[in-house]
Amino acid sequence: MKFEIYHQLGHNHKWNLQSLYDDGIGSGVIIAPRYIERAHVEELDAEIRESAIFDPQFFLPDTAKGKLSTYDFFPNIVADGFKTSEYEGEFAFEGANQCLDFQLANGFRYLVIPTRYASGMPSDFINQQEKLFIEPFLATYQAR
Repeated sequence: MKFEIYHQLGHNHKWNLQSLYDDGIGSGVIIAPRYIERAHVEELDAEIRESAIFDPQFFLPDTAKGKLSTYDFFPNIVADGFKTSEYEGEFAFEGANQCLDFQLANGFRYLVIPTRYASGMPSDFINQQEKLFIEPFLATYQAR
């Protein structure tokens, strides 16, 4: 059985990077843009980015918590104020394109398609995830 161990980078992530760099502990990192601004992610060594998973974190697309506002693909930034009914279509594809551009330009190990959080389980949850995030990301990726 093969497995990988990833450090989840968040607030005060210096220790995680030291553990990976200095001690060789782990397969890579999971980068959380809520805690690490875009410029800092782009400044990470290529070796770190190439072994990293970038989690775009669209769980609350109308609230750019923490450092999320430094990422131009975050839904609230793309749409200049996220509203589900207005995001579908052009904004969804623009956000998907920018998010994929960022992930590809930084050479992350995997491409991640974000989805959003919904309290409870709305009856249209899967359909909404597909329309707003999954379909735009897949279509944008396939068009490259």
